[in-house]
Amino acid sequence: MGGLFGTGGVLGIERPFTEGQYSVVGWGDSHCQDLDLEIKHGDETICKDVDHDATPVGNMTVTGQVSCSVHLTMYAASGNSFGLFAVLKH
Repeated sequence: MGGLFGTGGVLGIERPFTEGQYSVVGWGDSHCQDLDLEIKHGDETICKDVDHDATPVGNMTVTGQVSCSVHLTMYAASGNSFGLFAVLKH
């Protein structure tokens, strides 16, 4: 999933995850300076990457089936930036 957004913008989805291990990788274009990733189940944070970079990565293990939200937040960009993320199941 991807989209054009600037500093302070959020891009996200909520979807069901089946049992297994997942990696979520985000990245921004050349205007992106700091992109953060957070994966939540309800109010509980499953994992997050808030390092000061444009390529956040999160890993999680799901038991059973749960609905989780995945959010990218653009904390710093030199203008509107294209950011996207991919959900990969191992």
